[in-house]
Amino acid sequence: MSPTLRFTPVIAGFALGLALVLTGRPAAAQVKPPSVTIANVMTPREIEATGLRTMSPEQVEALTKWLDSYLCAVTRMAVEPAGEDAKQNDREIHTRIDGYFDGWVGDTVFKLQNGQIWQQVSPSAQYLFAFEPKVTISAAPHRLKVEGLPVEIAVRRIR
Repeated sequence: MSPTLRFTPVIAGFALGLALVLTGRPAAAQVKPPSVTIANVMTPREIEATGLRTMSPEQVEALTKWLDSYLCAVTRMAVEPAGEDAKQNDREIHTRIDGYFDGWVGDTVFKLQNGQIWQQVSPSAQYLFAFEPKVTISAAPHRLKVEGLPVEIAVRRIR
């Protein structure tokens, strides 16, 4: 039996955020994924394994509200530039990694010699061991390219 991909509101919200990051389309002032309920995003097996059925209706409602606010925050982080990043949207950045570099995986944070700090937002893993490699960050949508690696990744500015 092959696994089934469920296109839930959670995936829809993530897909919306990811699409906006990758296409560079401006984010709306109020980015909000579709409202979700815990029961809509979990399989019967997951509901059983987490003990959701033993929770009171108030506890389930509180968990649902938390999930909704979490999805809003994640989507906002993915599509809205952070702080000074908004001013950098039209300029390409050329600098170097500050110190040793061993690649990226998950949500790697990159400290650059120009003082900026960027974080990986696209799922990917690449490995390269180098000392202060050159990096280029494209104008919005921001993509980080490290000299010596054939791929780039989506990033957002933290500082």
